[in-house]
Amino acid sequence: MSEKVISIHNHRCTQPCEHKDVCYFLKTKHKDNNSKDIVIDIERTIEQITDKKDVFYSGCSVKHDHLFYKMFIENSEDIKHLTFSSNNYYLMSTAKNGEQLKLFNNNIQMTVYTLEDMLKPDFKTIQKIFLIKNVETFNIAKNIFELPKSYSKIHFVLEQQFVKDNKDLILALVSAWNNCTNKTLSLDSCLQNYVLNGTCAYKDNYIDIRYDGSVRRCPFSDEYHDINYDNPDDMFSIPFKPSCIYHEMFGEKE
Repeated sequence: MSEKVISIHNHRCTQPCEHKDVCYFLKTKHKDNNSKDIVIDIERTIEQITDKKDVFYSGCSVKHDHLFYKMFIENSEDIKHLTFSSNNYYLMSTAKNGEQLKLFNNNIQMTVYTLEDMLKPDFKTIQKIFLIKNVETFNIAKNIFELPKSYSKIHFVLEQQFVKDNKDLILALVSAWNNCTNKTLSLDSCLQNYVLNGTCAYKDNYIDIRYDGSVRRCPFSDEYHDINYDNPDDMFSIPFKPSCIYHEMFGEKE
């Protein structure tokens, strides 16, 4: 059985960050649903998925850390990660020390916004995410790939509209990544896989579950389905329709 990759937005975005104007989560369609976030139902559903799981939680509020840590400690069979803004790191990590802090740091991903953040000693061993959304952030990323010695554990993701408007720059970025000797620096996973394989590596094993009761097979899609609470394994059989710009640029032609 293949390992499943599950992205979860357990909550609405209540603390918009510096990327709110380009955030794919905020920009894609949401269900017309004003009910409370269905956190408990989502957790029960995830537990019923039979294959081994790699679960990625997106947190937009400090309070969600406590829920994540409890779930991680109670269920170590599945690999769980929490992604959140570096703006909240010190608030979320203050109460932890020793092995607890090490465990926390090993299982989080942090969105960082500046070169200063990427060079902070406190963040050196933490997986960092940096969004390329304009020419300024593109130049930062390209320079890091070309002069990578001082940096570690940075994953560069790209905003879809910027890619669409700057295809030549993206090809230059792919070249810089391909020539980089620091293997702790990585480029957008969707882009990498389309460049190398001409297809999406997650087409058979990925779902994106959201607080409003919806599930998507591609995180960039506006086409969503209702969460299947009775037979959650079946959500991986929902037809996959790639909605990313990489499919248009590098996808295999049918």
